[in-house]
Amino acid sequence: MPGELRFFAKGGMTAARPDVELLQELKTFQPHVVVVVLGGNDICTSSSPADIVSSLLRLQTQLHEAGTTHVHFCNICERGYFPKDRAMTKKCFNAQRNKINDCLNKNACVIELKKIRFPADYHTDMVHMNEVGNTKLFRHIRGFLFRL
Repeated sequence: MPGELRFFAKGGMTAARPDVELLQELKTFQPHVVVVVLGGNDICTSSSPADIVSSLLRLQTQLHEAGTTHVHFCNICERGYFPKDRAMTKKCFNAQRNKINDCLNKNACVIELKKIRFPADYHTDMVHMNEVGNTKLFRHIRGFLFRL
């Protein structure tokens, strides 16, 4: 599978407010395939899963309009700490996360991250993946892309 692989990232970004410079870099690069790894920054006690999915599908449309052939989303994994919303509970986060993942599965191409385990594959901050979790994430994405 010849080609060039580039990693574009910006921590703390949300679907509702994607980083303009990052999107411009992506559009300039003109990739055929984009994989969006969702971390859950959009989810808070007052968020709406439908609004989050709508923002993600808008992002998908923007990328398609810029010439990207395939846009894939990794499903949102569990999380154990919510620094931006102290009222958030794991139960509330998971309820919204599951609704978002279910809706994305019906409306977009989703890479299931079935082998990532919480909390074993997470850093001690309970938000980010540790080396094992990131390796599993990479392998999920690589396996999916090789099947395209």
